[in-house]
Amino acid sequence: MGSAPVGNDYNSAKAQIQGFRDYKKNERRKWVAEQADLVTLFSNIQAKQKSYGQSPYSPPSGLAPADVTHNFSGLQSAEVSRRTALNKNMRDILEDLRKGFANIANPYYDSLQALKATLSKEDGSLEDQLTFFNNQASKLTSLSGGLGAVQSSEQKCLDANIDDNEYTEHSYDDLDFETSQLHKAFQKKIIYLESEIAAASESRNVTPQQLQEFKESFNHFDSQKAGKLSRLDFKSCLSALGVVELDFEGGNAVFESIFKRVSDGGETVSFDQFVDYMISITVDSVSKQQLTDSFEVIAGGKDHITVNDLKVAQLSADQIEYLTKVMPPHASIADAYNFRAWLAKQF
Repeated sequence: MGSAPVGNDYNSAKAQIQGFRDYKKNERRKWVAEQADLVTLFSNIQAKQKSYGQSPYSPPSGLAPADVTHNFSGLQSAEVSRRTALNKNMRDILEDLRKGFANIANPYYDSLQALKATLSKEDGSLEDQLTFFNNQASKLTSLSGGLGAVQSSEQKCLDANIDDNEYTEHSYDDLDFETSQLHKAFQKKIIYLESEIAAASESRNVTPQQLQEFKESFNHFDSQKAGKLSRLDFKSCLSALGVVELDFEGGNAVFESIFKRVSDGGETVSFDQFVDYMISITVDSVSKQQLTDSFEVIAGGKDHITVNDLKVAQLSADQIEYLTKVMPPHASIADAYNFRAWLAKQF
């Protein structure tokens, strides 16, 4: 009994405790009964020997009644130690089961609450928010994969008849319910943002596909990944679009005029401002501002335009002939035309 191992899980520990109880109920009781019979028999033999005038019976060494009683005392001490070891082992296993469940359930709950707290986030454009909440929904899906471990750990506790746990207040059912509710909340948020983006697309006369293209362009030129374009970022973008020539030294009057207008006088261009500008230069109909920007580029920032400017811009001969007929001459510069006065009359 002193060297017998103890179980390392609930079922084996329970089986050993039951085995110990069976031993005490069956085998040990037989030994106790046999010991009592031997004591009685030994007393009878001694009485017979005495009545017949014979010498007392002397049993082999170590088998006298006192020796057997001594051995039983040793057995009882071993039984107490074994029972203590088995009970302590069972308590430790139950404690480990409680802690094991808490060590899974508590972090899961904390992660769930952290994701839940992001539902109130409203930073950035609608597209940025949609991307953010799609990512959060994906994180929740990954997290919910851990529910199986929570359920398995809880089942081990139930199998061990554990109905209280001082290390946690959570249960698998509660965590599963909160997870499903958070899934629904994220889906509602995503559907809402998608509908808002679709509505914004319709009001701006631009398709969701175009918005996605604008977003990709915006992200490409957002060198700092700050959700806004710096002056140099925006100039690089306009250069790629062929609106202005790239001039890292600054001093481009055409660009500065466009940047000031698009940024509303600010130092950066937001995504919404970028979308409005992209719409103005990409929609099918030609706007006054789009046409003005084009002539400003051709004129190179001057307040007039020449035939040579139009040729450099690669306009056709027919287009040049038409424009030189309809545009009024510049008041103070020979062979130049006041394109701004002409544009003012067109809109």
